[in-house]
Amino acid sequence: GSVVLNGLPASGTWTLTRTPGGTTTTGTGTSTTLTGLAAGTYTYTVTNAAGCTSASSANVVINTQPAAPTAPTVGTITQPTCTLSTGSVVLNGLPASGTWTLTRTPGGTTTTGTGTSTTITGLSAGTFTYTGTNAAGCTSGASSNVVIPAQPATPTEIITNPAAVCSPLKVDLTAAAITEGSTPGLTFTYWTNAAATIAYATPSTAGGGTYYIKGTTSSGCFDIKPVTVTINPLPTANAGSGGNECDLNFIFNAVPSVGTGSWTKTTGPGTATFTPNANTPNATVTVSAYGNYTFTWAETNDACSNSSTINVNFYQQPVANAGTGGTNCGVEFNLKATPSVGTGTWTRISGPGNVAFSPTPNAPNAKVTITVYGTYVFRWTEVNGTCSSNGTVSVTFIQQSSANGGNGGNECDKDFLLNAVPVEGTGTWTKVSGPGDATFNPNPNTPNAKVAVTKFGAYDFAWTEVNSLCSSTDIIRVTFNDLPSINAGEDVPVCEGGSVQLHALGTGSFLWSPANLVNNPNISNPVTSTLVTSIFRVTLTDQYGCKNSDQVTVEVRKRQVANAGPDQVLEYLFETNLKAVLNYNYETGTWTILSGTGDFDDENNPNAHVSELSLGENILIWTVNNGACPASTDTVNLIVHNLVMPTLITPNLDGKNDFLIIRGVETFGKTELIIFNRWGAQVYKNSSYDNSWDGVDDNAKPLSDDTYFFILKPEKGKPINGYVVIRR
Repeated sequence: GSVVLNGLPASGTWTLTRTPGGTTTTGTGTSTTLTGLAAGTYTYTVTNAAGCTSASSANVVINTQPAAPTAPTVGTITQPTCTLSTGSVVLNGLPASGTWTLTRTPGGTTTTGTGTSTTITGLSAGTFTYTGTNAAGCTSGASSNVVIPAQPATPTEIITNPAAVCSPLKVDLTAAAITEGSTPGLTFTYWTNAAATIAYATPSTAGGGTYYIKGTTSSGCFDIKPVTVTINPLPTANAGSGGNECDLNFIFNAVPSVGTGSWTKTTGPGTATFTPNANTPNATVTVSAYGNYTFTWAETNDACSNSSTINVNFYQQPVANAGTGGTNCGVEFNLKATPSVGTGTWTRISGPGNVAFSPTPNAPNAKVTITVYGTYVFRWTEVNGTCSSNGTVSVTFIQQSSANGGNGGNECDKDFLLNAVPVEGTGTWTKVSGPGDATFNPNPNTPNAKVAVTKFGAYDFAWTEVNSLCSSTDIIRVTFNDLPSINAGEDVPVCEGGSVQLHALGTGSFLWSPANLVNNPNISNPVTSTLVTSIFRVTLTDQYGCKNSDQVTVEVRKRQVANAGPDQVLEYLFETNLKAVLNYNYETGTWTILSGTGDFDDENNPNAHVSELSLGENILIWTVNNGACPASTDTVNLIVHNLVMPTLITPNLDGKNDFLIIRGVETFGKTELIIFNRWGAQVYKNSSYDNSWDGVDDNAKPLSDDTYFFILKPEKGKPINGYVVIRR
């Protein structure tokens, strides 16, 4: 404890003496504070500067130090919840008497109260300790940690309503796409009410309606959102019935259900238009071409659709034209119906006898033959699908000779000599059918006129005879055939003593000539071993007896013998002209390198220029082919000598080694020679050296015996340095 003592000497230094104990304190001034006093009862005397001592003071009583409280004990901690953001803690072991104060660290927040226990609420997330201060002001040590975690996060649930489906389909509410974007890790449950108290048992096969999805975190926090399932009714499309039409129009008879319906053409040869529009169940469809069509009636209800198809046949209405009848001589009459569409058929309606139609009753221009003369009525009926039409013709058959047009036939050109047999009356030739025009010479009334046509093909010609009582017609057929196509193939070479197979193209029978030069003249691809060049002709005869021919030349070629020309020796020359030989104009040659090097300006030219040769031996190959015989080869050697530079001349006019002879210098083009003495002075120069230097200087005076140096500067190539010794 401590005490403040007053009334001390105002001047000088004084000394205080404590009883008991005798502890002294020295100081100045009329007042002082003594600290550090242990528990007990004390008195003080003061001695002034003159040595005089006062009487004892009143008692100074220092109480015993109060006891410090114990640290608060942490009890139950209540954590934040999904709905409460703060926690709380129960602290026990607080001072039993008096008022205490609790201090929180960190933060310094204080709480005052009484009693041995208290609950502190409103704690934010964090770690805290508490100290307690009792009524005597004594403070305890810190409690153990109070840990308040962060409030559990409230999840966010995102619901995307599933796409509408068509009945009887169901929707899977457990599909990930429906809750995509929600807080990760949620556990989803499914309910029929917003409070999530009535579970939905079949969420994977949900029908139409509104449901609720509850997303719960591991800490129990949740979010509830509605989800709507839409099930649309599926239309029941009924396109009605199709049918057959004898025109280009048809009235639909669809039976609508739900949604919007629409007609479309699914198949058919033409276009289709719908009146008043394609959405009308009983619209009228108009097509642009006859034929079989499929139409689809499709009904759409939101995203749901259904369709149905019908088939409608649009047939062109036939317009039967039986042609003309008349009075006919004899028992045969050529009917003359004009066909339109569909299938036509001739029948007898009336007449005294039986009839026969040739070649069939379905031929528009059938020939009818009767058994009894008289008047007959014939009907020509045309049927196209379910549509039909007919017409009649009356013919009176009179017992007189009928027309005889003779015989037809096959021709290998464009004219034919007709051969009608005249009976009585006036006869006339006409063209009934055929791909081209026809001309009768000298005129159409000549029974044996020559008919000329403009196009190949089958023609029917009618010979009609008319007299005062009746007329009669006979029809013959003449086929004008083009000459057959024949190709003997390309001209072909063969090596002497060899054989080659010919290849003719065409359809029919073949005949080769000369027949004695092929192994079989009657096939398309015979083999020939002719010894000399020959022309072979092949003649093709087709099924009508028409003939055509073509020819091919087989050239017999001599076996080639390659001749690469003479070998060559080149003095420091790296290019030359070759001298190979080709003996025949059908031979070709090719140069290649066997050893050494070389570059040809034209590898197929027998007299090719070769450059880039190597020093030493270069061996070239000349290969000759003639397109028929095995290749033949020959070689030529091109030897390139190195440049020889003499190092000694003896210009003593003995005819031996008198001149500086550089073999191969002529290959350099214009070459300059410069001579220097041993001191580097130029003594001789020749701008166009021709191997004529005999050891003289520029003034033609003999140089003394010594060693000299030279530079050779060729027009082609690099300069060459060397030395030469003159010794006379």
